[in-house]
Amino acid sequence: MAGGKGERFWPQSRLRRPKHLLPIVGDKPMLRQTVDRLGDIVPPENVLVVTNAEQRAAVLEVCPMLPPENIVAEPVGRDTAAAVGLSTLLVENRNPTAAFAMLSSDHVIHDESAFQATMEAAFSAAESEDALVTIGITATYPATGYGYVERGELSQMIGDTPVHSFLHETSHIVCMDSGRRSGLDRDAGGDALEEAAVCYLQVLLADHIAGVSRARLMTDMDTWGYSFRLGSTRDWFERDAEDAREFLLTHGLIDETGQATFLLRS
Repeated sequence: MAGGKGERFWPQSRLRRPKHLLPIVGDKPMLRQTVDRLGDIVPPENVLVVTNAEQRAAVLEVCPMLPPENIVAEPVGRDTAAAVGLSTLLVENRNPTAAFAMLSSDHVIHDESAFQATMEAAFSAAESEDALVTIGITATYPATGYGYVERGELSQMIGDTPVHSFLHETSHIVCMDSGRRSGLDRDAGGDALEEAAVCYLQVLLADHIAGVSRARLMTDMDTWGYSFRLGSTRDWFERDAEDAREFLLTHGLIDETGQATFLLRS
């Protein structure tokens, strides 16, 4: 994706020469770095660039190794979703069974070997599991202009998913009714009481994972930003979670002693 209006990096960037066409980091334009970074994973004849009419000539200049017919100029920009939709149709028209990657043209990635290894793993997953694969990085500070990826459990590869996240999603599976369970990967649904029960259960389950324990999990939840009216996760768990415990007990998910039963809600 190589569109945009050249507003975020103004005054260096302009409509006809936005930041992905400038050598902001390194001695090559960001778009050229993006294409080169693919190495042998995607040959030039299979690289499509979705841009806008004002920038098509500059894209051809920056990436002369790409076939001109692979530079697709939108007459009117309609942001990311439209570009992804258009790209999907273009790829399908060329090869209905192909897997493809949507890459931003202005990312700074210094470790190209790690990037290529990640891309190869992503292509492998998409081709073997018929899956949508999201590649993310660990956030270092809050950025309201971006979303945050919370990895689900559709794949058998847990990888480095944070323990609290894995237990949270597992507890969603346990606490939701069977009718909603099949749609967990799209929308957990539920209400505030059920969400409280999920948080409570994930703390209990942490005691059953070697090297974790509820104490560590509570710290992790606080660090991640779980919000409770008494402040910390521990204060909520020990002093303000009667409704969550009652929910779990009513549905047979904990016993009278407060221990997890390892059953699913019916």
